[in-house]
Amino acid sequence: MSYTWLKRRGKVWHLCYAPSTGLNAHSLHTKDKSNAEEVQRRVESELWQASHGVKRKVFERIPYSELVRKYIDHKKATAIAPDSIENDLRTFNKFGEFLKQDKLIDTITTEELESFISFRRTSLRHCDIVRQRPGKTLSPKTLRNECFALVALFNWACSRDLLAENPTKRMVKPKKVAYNNAERAMTLEEYARLRAATRPEYADIFDFYLLTGLRRGEGVEVKAQNFDFQNMTASFFMSKTQRY
Repeated sequence: MSYTWLKRRGKVWHLCYAPSTGLNAHSLHTKDKSNAEEVQRRVESELWQASHGVKRKVFERIPYSELVRKYIDHKKATAIAPDSIENDLRTFNKFGEFLKQDKLIDTITTEELESFISFRRTSLRHCDIVRQRPGKTLSPKTLRNECFALVALFNWACSRDLLAENPTKRMVKPKKVAYNNAERAMTLEEYARLRAATRPEYADIFDFYLLTGLRRGEGVEVKAQNFDFQNMTASFFMSKTQRY
């Protein structure tokens, strides 16, 4: 029985799962088929072991700080956006401070992770702390992002045989927040006010970013080849989804 299969979307490979696993398909952030097949083989092996009650063998016990260092090095090697790495590292450091000691990762419990998420519900936003001003608590979306950064960290530890059991597997995770996009859409009047406040020499740049929704770093990479004036279309590489 096969638990997984690969599917190419654009130029990036995605890993898909059989319905019986209860797992959702996700991007592998690679265009190299051999790399994708290696990940698939590892995941297939893990799912088979789990279904047959085979316990994972841990080859090395390491402290939490060492796990974070190894994982961040891995993220940098996979060309993840620097801002994403910085945000993840901030979360990992906050959790390390919460633990108050550099524990061996196999001694970190589900209860400690859930207590950390509860603690973060009352924490102030990082930007307000840096600017030393009264501020708001973390948004539900930020809280969920922090939770799943830790999930990814411990998933990676299991994939590298650094953990026999993932403590995030049974933790209660913040639910996804549904926003009403219609209420957040910019009105023509709001656009006109922003446009009027823009310096004339930046007006075209303002419109370009507003109409495409590109991030700043994505916009500066745009070249003439991105535009097809005959068909009146444009294609851009999205750093978050790793596809056009």
